[in-house]
Amino acid sequence: MFYLECLEHKIPTPLTYLIPKKSNYNKKKILVEGPVVIKAVFSDKGLCMGRVKTFEEFNDKLGNKQV
Repeated sequence: MFYLECLEHKIPTPLTYLIPKKSNYNKKKILVEGPVVIKAVFSDKGLCMGRVKTFEEFNDKLGNKQV
């Protein structure tokens, strides 16, 4: 993954969370500092990218039914 390569070679990158879709991580904490860009880990040409501002938008983008 490009992000991990950047980290390994100390290339500055925006704060990035790698969170599996089925995770118990509190995703609401990510949105505290403002809007975020979400991207599927394995996607090309930005097809699975999106900007979200709220937890509800986050869930909608990921196709989650739970809150």
